[in-house]
Amino acid sequence: MSGFLASPHLADLVLGVLILEATVLAVWARRSGRGPSVSAWLPFLIAGACFALALRVVLAGGSSVWVGAALVGAGIAHGVDLGLRLRDGSDR
Repeated sequence: MSGFLASPHLADLVLGVLILEATVLAVWARRSGRGPSVSAWLPFLIAGACFALALRVVLAGGSSVWVGAALVGAGIAHGVDLGLRLRDGSDR
């Protein structure tokens, strides 16, 4: 188990779960006309995916440049999420 926790496959699993979550939310909203809008959850999930990508690069022994790029992406997505929340005045 500790081998899995130290392998890049852990981040792959997290990314897979995020993709599944996004798919379920999009299909639910499209079929039912209910649920949160894409703008309510997409920046949040993108930030999480960028963090998972940074983790994957670290666990795979990749370049710190790619770690930094993933973290910058997470920061931008987080900023967009916060901006949308402040604009809407909601907790989403």
